[in-house]
Amino acid sequence: MQALVAKACSVNGYPYWVVREGPDWTGGKERKCYFRQRREARAHIADLEQQRQRLGDEARNAPLELIAEALVCVKRLAAAGATLTTAADFFLKHGCPTKGNSKVKSLCDQFLLHREHQRKCRPSTLREYGSKVGIFATDFGKTECRAMTRPDIEDWIEELEVEARTKIGYAKTLFTLFEFGRRRGYLVSNPAADLELPLCDEGEVGTLAPGQIERLLEVAVADGAELVPALVTSIFGGARRSEVFALVDTELDFDQRLIEIKGIKAKTRRRRLITMNDTLVAWLEAFPPTKGRLVPLGHIDTFGAELRRLAKLSGIETWPHNALRHTFGSNFLASTQNENRCAAEMGNTPDVVVRHYRALVKPLDAAKFWAIRPPTQKAQAAA
Repeated sequence: MQALVAKACSVNGYPYWVVREGPDWTGGKERKCYFRQRREARAHIADLEQQRQRLGDEARNAPLELIAEALVCVKRLAAAGATLTTAADFFLKHGCPTKGNSKVKSLCDQFLLHREHQRKCRPSTLREYGSKVGIFATDFGKTECRAMTRPDIEDWIEELEVEARTKIGYAKTLFTLFEFGRRRGYLVSNPAADLELPLCDEGEVGTLAPGQIERLLEVAVADGAELVPALVTSIFGGARRSEVFALVDTELDFDQRLIEIKGIKAKTRRRRLITMNDTLVAWLEAFPPTKGRLVPLGHIDTFGAELRRLAKLSGIETWPHNALRHTFGSNFLASTQNENRCAAEMGNTPDVVVRHYRALVKPLDAAKFWAIRPPTQKAQAAA
């Protein structure tokens, strides 16, 4: 190894002392260090020699396995133009969680608290989150977050004894959970990203025929009519069950024939206006909503149970998922042939409207649907 020496030189007419550190000292390109005083240059040389001696002692005491591993890593990194130092710096920056170790159970608890207090999620959403992450924490609660891998999550989802659509729901929830952890420094990357999801056949959207709708409303009227305003707002307005359940009478503007779905009540959290068509206006005028909420029930699950009861009394043995809203969408699209307008009314995207509702209802059946009127108007028409 070439010895280090301090040599006198001149820079822009000023005297300096330069120390040339060759590749043996730098491990790469030659480096020049300039000093105004000779004693400063000699002190620099002494420091370098002490460092070299200290490193030499450490190297002599290092295990052979460590030395061999370092040499292999140096060669591998050299192919990419990197060094052990740059590799170590990158790992410490990107490979270690900033918040240290955290168990999955702790992450689940923090996630649910954040969703409740910070994001202000609806109770139904919180129940769904709590159910899914609770089941997951039962199996992985004591596992460190950084130890979770994508294959672990994929295998766990695959073994769930649920339908494919429900498995996809679990995958989405777990992605949200671990993304929450990543953003807060408990994870370097999201292990639930890019999961291989089960194939899910697109089930056919179920709707009710005009005759079934007419019979359902007849039963609702005979049963007391308290749910009629909510029912017709879904059937002829396309509002979601959760939206109808949260609606109050002041959000129905009969002068401008509009129903306001506030962002806080909408599934998409975006405000929209539903147009009161002639059929909806006829029913709401015949059965005006009472002051306050359209649904005079204490819980949305009770509302769902009442819908199923009315359906059973109406002779509807099979109640399709989201039957009232899907019935509106398919009949609205059949009569207007305008997916953009239908999407605006329902708070969907045109793509969803076309995929779910196109060609489900024939124009003549749609005409029968929109011709359904309350009993008073039917009696007047018959007279």
